[in-house]
Parts: sequence; structure tokens; C-alpha cells
Amino acid sequence: MPGGGERADQQPRWRSLSPLALLCFVLAVQPTARPRADTIAEVRSIRFGVDAGRTRIVIDVDQKIAFSAVASLPVGLVVDLPEVRWRLRDGPQSRPHGLARSYLYGSGGLGRGWLLVKMSKPVHIVRQLILGPAKDWPLYRLVIDVEKAAPATVVTPATGAATPP
Repeated sequence: MPGGGERADQQPRWRSLSPLALLCFVLAVQPTARPRADTIAEVRSIRFGVDAGRTRIVIDVDQKIAFSAVASLPVGLVVDLPEVRWRLRDGPQSRPHGLARSYLYGSGGLGRGWLLVKMSKPVHIVRQLILGPAKDWPLYRLVIDVEKAAPATVVTPATGAATPP
């Protein structure tokens, strides 16, 4: 019996497996897929603006990604992102103002990223959306508008997450 107990006239056992069973086995033993390094979005800047009592937070990203934002007490605003690379550029608009006081960012592991914006007062999310590149701005913009929450308002997650069209 050559080669480990198989008779010369028999095919190896793995060859008798159906292609579907073999595919299922291969997929089951593969490690969890992570995005390739060249497909991970890059966050280039975080900008703040104020208009009519609302504070706008804009996250500039080099490719289209989904995100969700939640206003929470006492922290402020938590933005959940897919895995991203943080390559922030400093500038006057990157300094928090309006209701925003400071921010932290990082990776939460398991292919996730996050942004935490500390607010001066409790807020609620008015709107969140994704804007595509424009003639004068080549990046995607994740936009979150917040305003001061009414005293009796319970701060809750915004309805739905923003997803790319």
C-alpha cells in the first residue's frame, strides 16, 4: 500500500469529496476576512462648523463608507465607522467649536473604528448624511448635524444609520 495506507487502484479520499463540500471546508477553516490594506478607507480630516445654533461635524474620507452616530449622555457623540486609517490634517476648521469641545478617535478592533466628540451640553442628532466628492472637494464627507437637546428630551440614537447610496 503505497503512500499511507491507500491502495494503488483507489483515488485519495479528498478527491471523492464533492466540490461543494470541499468549498465549505475551505471557507470554514479560513480566518475571518479582513479588508485588504489598500481597500481600507482613510480619514483625512475632521471639521467643525456652526450655523443657527447647530454644530456640524464633517469627517472627510477618501472613499465611500457607511457610518452611524449616536448622541449619548454624558459623553456627547459617538460615531461608529468601519476599519479606517486615521491620517488627520490639522487646520483651523479641525478645532472643535460650537457645542463640540474635544474629540478622540481610534480603532476598536474587529475591523471597526470610532470617533468620540465631547460636547459642552447634551445634544440630539438633527441629521446625518454622506456627501460625495465635488468639483472643489475630492473627498467623501460624512456629515452629522447636532443641536442642544431640550431639557426634557431623552437623548437617543438617530433613526437609522447613514449608508452609501
